[in-house]
Amino acid sequence: MKVIYIFICAIMMISCSKSPEEELGRLLLKDYPNTNNLYSYFIVIPGGGCDGCISGVEQFVKENYARRSVIFFFTNIESEKVLRFKMGPEILTSKNIVIDKDGKYSLPNKYKNSIYPIVYKLKGNRVSHVSFISPNGDDAMAKLYNEFQNNPEFSIDINKYIEGEAALPVKLSDITDSIMYIPLKTPKGLPVSLVQSVRISPHYIFYLDNNQQLFMFDRNGDFIRMIGKRGAAPDEYISLSGFEVDDSESFVYLHDFQRNRILAYDMKGVLVKKLPLSRQLLNLTSFYNDQFIGFVPKFYSNGQEAFYMIDYNGEIKDSIHLEKKTKSLDKSSTDLFKMATLDFNKYLLFTLPFDNSTYKLSPTGHKTKYFEIKQGKYQLPERIGSNVKLYNENLTKYIFELNTRTSSSKVFIDFFYNMENYRLIYDINQNRLFEVSRGKYRKGIYNDIDGGISVWPAMIKSDTIISIIDPSAIENLETVNESTKRLYQSFMLYDNPVIQIVGIKKKLKVR
Repeated sequence: MKVIYIFICAIMMISCSKSPEEELGRLLLKDYPNTNNLYSYFIVIPGGGCDGCISGVEQFVKENYARRSVIFFFTNIESEKVLRFKMGPEILTSKNIVIDKDGKYSLPNKYKNSIYPIVYKLKGNRVSHVSFISPNGDDAMAKLYNEFQNNPEFSIDINKYIEGEAALPVKLSDITDSIMYIPLKTPKGLPVSLVQSVRISPHYIFYLDNNQQLFMFDRNGDFIRMIGKRGAAPDEYISLSGFEVDDSESFVYLHDFQRNRILAYDMKGVLVKKLPLSRQLLNLTSFYNDQFIGFVPKFYSNGQEAFYMIDYNGEIKDSIHLEKKTKSLDKSSTDLFKMATLDFNKYLLFTLPFDNSTYKLSPTGHKTKYFEIKQGKYQLPERIGSNVKLYNENLTKYIFELNTRTSSSKVFIDFFYNMENYRLIYDINQNRLFEVSRGKYRKGIYNDIDGGISVWPAMIKSDTIISIIDPSAIENLETVNESTKRLYQSFMLYDNPVIQIVGIKKKLKVR
């Protein structure tokens, strides 16, 4: 009888004992409680583990380190210096990255799975599932990518804003401490018109105006030369959707949409390559590793939107075909064609026509949902947005011309609703919406620094706003001080637009 009792106790002790990974999960939740359900995953990455597994997870961290629902724990680090070199200081100082220097969150060295990254799926303050990222695992990494493809890192609720939820006021001094101005100077008889696109490289400014003229300036705004020429001749372009400059400042690439080709010019303005494209691209932008990425809309690709990766020789290297829409449109009603919005700034962001989500595309082709803009009943249906008659009949019902530009900590939002123009800023770190302007005319961020013209991004490079202004508009401002007025009057001598450069603070001031 005594033997049976001991046997039963032994069985009970074995059944109640926790595995090392389960014990580690309990420790993580003790130190990082999830009582408010902020987190969906804890991911533990051992530094001296399986090389192939670790490198894949490190790439995953680079692509998802800003995702609020995940905490990444780097443990058993062989060299913090090497880790910082591989990951970058910005990533390792992120709020949801934990550097475990003492190995507190590691499994015992002799444990069979100690070398593999661990994924803890959370449900409230408990672990609902544990998996290892290993060659023989349950494909935990693929499951994470699949989930992140459909769940955004954050959401911006414009629906509530339109229905009366207040947004905070904002001034330029809440965003930056200073403004730099670069007047664009051209010879007489060569005026610069309104901006279509602008690029600033380390030594040059490239400015495409709405007359399809591409100007090249130095960083002081002094004119250097024109790049290319619009016309019907074989070496001229008919219609530019945009242009890009390579990182080495060797070539400028012009996308001639009408002739479906890329024209490559050197920095002396000499045409060196004509690259015919095998797919009809609506627009393109820079991509990782000396490539372009171009958007092919449904009406050019059998009803399925796609992206094509193209190298600097015009060769297609890869493609991503997106999910087909559940409803097909009557082609006879489609007379307004919308381009995908492409924005390369550290990583590639894209927004498809009539979609409320912006996606992030990694160098390896992984697509994850970066953020979504909740519009509720105000979201524009495709059947209305793609038809001129229906478009004009519904201007008071839906949100039109929604555009975003993104820095590492802010989303700048621009849209038209109920016959008014709206401009908002969403602070990612604070999860707050700020109102820039609302009314008949589009206005930028109120310039309380020098009383000059308001600021709104034509582009964002890293955490710097590039804004384009007409200096003559200073005459309509009542708040401008005398020194700023004299500065703007000096700009008017050139009769051209002026570039404003504004550095963005990490955190907006709340007043």
